[in-house]
Amino acid sequence: MNRAYVYELQPNSKQQYIIDNTIGASRFIYNTYLSIRKDIDELLGIKISKNKCYELYNDIIKKGNPFLSEVDSLALCNSEINLERAYANYYRDKEVGYPKYKKRHKAKLSYTTNNQKGSIRVIDDRHIKLPKLGIVKINMHRSIPSDYVIKSATVTKNRNGKYSISVLLYKEKEVITKVEPNNVIGLDYSSAHLYVDSNNNTCTYNGYYRIHEEKLAKEQRKLSKCKIGSNNYIKQKHKKQKVDDKITNSRKDFLHKESKKLADSYDALIVEDIDLRNISQGLLLGKSTNDNGYGMFRYMLQYKLEQCGKYFIKVGKYYPSSKLCSTCGAKKDELSLNERVYFCDTCHTSIDRDYNAALNIRQEGIRILGIV
Repeated sequence: MNRAYVYELQPNSKQQYIIDNTIGASRFIYNTYLSIRKDIDELLGIKISKNKCYELYNDIIKKGNPFLSEVDSLALCNSEINLERAYANYYRDKEVGYPKYKKRHKAKLSYTTNNQKGSIRVIDDRHIKLPKLGIVKINMHRSIPSDYVIKSATVTKNRNGKYSISVLLYKEKEVITKVEPNNVIGLDYSSAHLYVDSNNNTCTYNGYYRIHEEKLAKEQRKLSKCKIGSNNYIKQKHKKQKVDDKITNSRKDFLHKESKKLADSYDALIVEDIDLRNISQGLLLGKSTNDNGYGMFRYMLQYKLEQCGKYFIKVGKYYPSSKLCSTCGAKKDELSLNERVYFCDTCHTSIDRDYNAALNIRQEGIRILGIV
C-alpha cells in the first residue's frame, strides 16, 4: 500500500541550480526520445520500444549533451518511463491522443528519483538526503511512520519559485475483518454543504473560491492588460498565481482534515458514484461543484480508509437513492430537483431529501458489505 507525504523543501542556491537543471534535463530526455520515436513511427512505420530506443541512441545523446551526466540519472530514467507510459495509454485508447512535447513554460516543473540503498533518507525533522543534492532543509510538519519504507521522491518547483517534495512510502496493506453496522455511515453529495451524512449531519464548507473570487477577478483584469512576455506580465502572473494557490491550498487543507476525521471515526464509508462532470456543467450548480472539490474529497476518503484497513464503498450511479423512501422502501418515480423535502405517498413519511438519500446510500452499502 502506497501513500505520499508532501513537504516544503528549502534548498540553498546551489541546490536550486541542480534542481532546475535536473528538471530541464528530464524534459530534454522526454522530448528527445519522443522526437526519435515519432520519426521512426512516421517514416518507417515501426513501433520501437523504450529499451530498444535507449540501446540505440543513449550513448549518442549523452555524448552530445554532457550536461546530462551532471544530474540524477534516475530522474532521466523516470522521464523515459513516463514517455513509455504515455505511449501505452495511446495504444490502449486512441482518444487519449499521441504523446506531446513538454513545453518549458507550460509543463509541470518536477522530476522523480528512486530510493536505492538509502539514497533518499530522513536525517532529522529539518533535513532530508537526496541524490546529487546531498542534505537539504525541509519543513517536516509531520514525521514519517516507522513502519513505512521510502520508495521514491518527486521534487517540484511551482510557478512562484517555491520548492516542495512528495515522498512516496510503502507498507503491507492491512484489512479489518469485522465491520460493525453501527460504525457505517452514508454520505450524500450536497452542493451547498459538500455532503449530508446518514446521521443527519451536514458539512460546513467555506467556499474558498467564492471568498477570493473578487480578488482573483481583480488580478486577472490587471493581467489581461499587460503585454504578454513583459516583466510586468510575469510579475502580475505571479500575483494571480498566489491567489490561485491560496484557494487551492485552503480547499485541500479543509478536505484533508474533514476526510481524516471521517476515516478515523468509521469502519466503512458509503458514497454515491455520481457524475460530477455533468453536474459541474449546469448553470445553477456548476460553480459550487467546482469549488467544493467533492471528487477530490472522495479520493481522499478512499485512500485514507484503505490506509487504516477500512472499507470505502461506491454505490452505483443509477441507484435511486433520492427517490426511495428510507422508511418503507417505496419508490417515488416523479421527484423534481427543487423538492427539498421528501414526502412518501405510501407511509406518509416527511424527511429532508438529502438526509433520506444518505440513509438509502448507507443501507445499500451495508447490503454490498454483506453485514446485518
